Amino acid sequence: MGVTANQFLNLEGNVDLPMDLGVTAYTGLGYRFWERDLLGDGGYREIYHWFYVPIGARYTLPLSSNVDVTLDGTLKIMFAGSMTAYLAFNPDFALGSRLGYKIQAPIDIKTGDHITFNIVSWLEYSSIGKSNIVVFREDDGTYGGFQEPNSRTYQYGMNIGITTTL
Repeated sequence: MGVTANQFLNLEGNVDLPMDLGVTAYTGLGYRFWERDLLGDGGYREIYHWFYVPIGARYTLPLSSNVDVTLDGTLKIMFAGSMTAYLAFNPDFALGSRLGYKIQAPIDIKTGDHITFNIVSWLEYSSIGKSNIVVFREDDGTYGGFQEPNSRTYQYGMNIGITTTL
């Protein structure tokens, strides 16, 4: 069994659309970067990146004057995805677009006028559609092809942080 080292970067900007009953809808634009190093014999590096449109809604429930719990769900519409595999040559693959989602439950604990502790549990699903076929020519004149297959990824975690206001 091989070992894989992963690095992720997400950038996302949203516009809130307040609605009735305390629900806030939002949409925006996001970018995802994923570097995947397959370590060991025969290992190589892959770099993925794609854009997405998040469409989501969140509801915040105040439990007390200093504790809020939020439920937040986002549908992510992927587009313009690509992957480069760093092999003997570096083929670029155009990835198929798929839907993903993220569900999170932030808890905010206010400790004073300027400091809030944040705890966020989350689950994210992303899916990549199969790519185009990249054709290459061997030294002996024969041709071959590579294709990135369909794939899906489930990730989950918890973020802990502090927010300050001036």
